[in-house]
Amino acid sequence: MNDVPRPATSTVVSARAALRWSWTRFRETPAVLAGATALWLLVLVWVVVALQWAEDMLTGHLNHRALEAAAGGGDYMAAVFTYLRFVDTAPYIEQLFFVIPSALLTSCAVHGLLVIADGRRPHLADFFRAVSFWPILLFSLAGTGLSIADELVVSKLLGLTWLYVAIEIIVALLAAWMPYAIADRRGAPVLAAVGDGLLLAVRYPGQTIVAGLLGIGLILAGLFLLGVGLLVALPLSGLVAIYYFRTLRGRPPT
Repeated sequence: MNDVPRPATSTVVSARAALRWSWTRFRETPAVLAGATALWLLVLVWVVVALQWAEDMLTGHLNHRALEAAAGGGDYMAAVFTYLRFVDTAPYIEQLFFVIPSALLTSCAVHGLLVIADGRRPHLADFFRAVSFWPILLFSLAGTGLSIADELVVSKLLGLTWLYVAIEIIVALLAAWMPYAIADRRGAPVLAAVGDGLLLAVRYPGQTIVAGLLGIGLILAGLFLLGVGLLVALPLSGLVAIYYFRTLRGRPPT
């Protein structure tokens, strides 16, 4: 959809209305929403396990090479340096690799949420159809790269942990609506869609923060309910986000 966002008729979005709408839409197709959530959680768990396995294998291989160098009279210090450098960089490499499934999940999940926001009845396949995947992937890579640079420079090099945290929060706030805008305006220039998302966050920072806090609160409640509650909490947090997004754009969901 290539429509340009219109200002909301009011800068205040009712949190109660957002929760009510989200709960109503969840009750209409609970099996679809909970099922899609469960399947995606399984995919992400598998990805995390695979990345951890790959890291352990490479760490073990480099450690073995260092021991062989020590026993065989090789360049032990070079082998140890390679091992330590990998240990230091492995978490960042994992983050970059994890961006791919994360972007895929985002593009599929937002598509399913937009289907609901448009007043249509969602099917399980709607949450596994990637929409605007490449733009969202590029956006996610840029965000992850910025986050890594922020940590390395501001937190580790300068030792300003408080500034690092502040930058992360500000960037998260400014980027909150960008994936939704990219998917909602598929076919439009990526920079224009990113600008739309940025404009919403800048124009309505209070509402953006409230939407984020509601989502975090729902997820924490789901975790508190022994994790099973996530099958309800995660879809609800997504529905709350799409309600705020569409309402702030001047197109309240039906």
